[in-house]
Amino acid sequence: MTTEVSPRDALEKNGFVGPFPRFASEDTVGELREFFQDVLDNQPVHPLYNRYSVRDWHLVNEKVRELLTAPELIKSLEQATGADSLVLWRSKPFEKFPGDGAIDWHQEYGYFDGEEVGGHRPALPDEPLQPVELDALAPSDGRLRRRRRDGAPSAAPACWP
Repeated sequence: MTTEVSPRDALEKNGFVGPFPRFASEDTVGELREFFQDVLDNQPVHPLYNRYSVRDWHLVNEKVRELLTAPELIKSLEQATGADSLVLWRSKPFEKFPGDGAIDWHQEYGYFDGEEVGGHRPALPDEPLQPVELDALAPSDGRLRRRRRDGAPSAAPACWP
């Protein structure tokens, strides 16, 4: 008797899960392949960063955003992680060709995270950060409002769900 392993159990045991069921059409996959090949080949200026970047095209390309937020993908990711909600924080494609072999377990942290932009820097310009004692806050306290150093309300979005 074969026991079916849940996506969440597979992720916990193996450190990866998949493959997920295919949901994007051949046309969509082909269009995105061409788009990202153009990004890699021609290194256009990213409209948000005013410099070349392979990162965060989901913020300016509707097809990329649609693929990464497709209900079919979200459902698979929620099943694998057990999360009630997910946030698309950053997107970054990389090339992996047939026969390249496995990508060893790693964590993209520090300076190995996008040298063309620098993942250690904020993606978009922001006001200087101010220290906040977060352990004293709870979701029931409401939304966290940022203020500028001079005490005036910030134009930056509030955080906390």
